Amino acid sequence: MSWPSPTDLADAPLWRNYVVAQCVQAALGELPRHVVAYGVSIDESEIELQFQLSEIVPDDRDSIDEIVDDLETLIGPHVNVAVTRKHVSQPNISPHDGIAWIFIAPPEHRGP
Repeated sequence: MSWPSPTDLADAPLWRNYVVAQCVQAALGELPRHVVAYGVSIDESEIELQFQLSEIVPDDRDSIDEIVDDLETLIGPHVNVAVTRKHVSQPNISPHDGIAWIFIAPPEHRGP
């Protein structure tokens, strides 16, 4: 199997879109219970998953680890995946922060 990479997009139209799509796929059914926002920042082969959580408990860490494992399987060996976890009460996002926000919890589903 041949995976797209920043220098060889293969059949992927854009590297950023490919990465975002794989991040969505990796998170299906795995988003941590206390997540209020989930996104990804992409710098060539450096990918950083961003999790903002109302609480950070062991089950949330396990869910994040599952997402990372799934993403690494989906995206192939050409990238480095890092994770940032932030404890917040409300999502802290901006269209100018360089992060592709994939999930933002609606107000009624946010933690305390």
